[in-house]
Amino acid sequence: MRSNFDTPMELTNGVVEACGELDWKGETGVSVMVTLIQRQHHAHATASSKPFEPPADEWMVELEATGADGFSDGPAHAVGVLSAVDGHGVTVFHWSQDVRLGEE
Repeated sequence: MRSNFDTPMELTNGVVEACGELDWKGETGVSVMVTLIQRQHHAHATASSKPFEPPADEWMVELEATGADGFSDGPAHAVGVLSAVDGHGVTVFHWSQDVRLGEE
């Protein structure tokens, strides 16, 4: 299984909601870990999801920044690690993507 980040990401009171599509191909569960970096605001965060199972069509993780400035509307960089469980074990998919926080 592969995924990408939906962008722009919702930003509410300094908390970012990172989401992406789930495209099941026989997996029985997935978990996602996300790291989000906004260099211009010296803000970053890492969070993990709860496990998702079919027929969920989307994963979601909430991230709250460490650092003095916190997250703000604008560009950021996100890194994701998706761990998918199937009948043969666990498959891991890594990706990174430039994203936008808040309103476009």
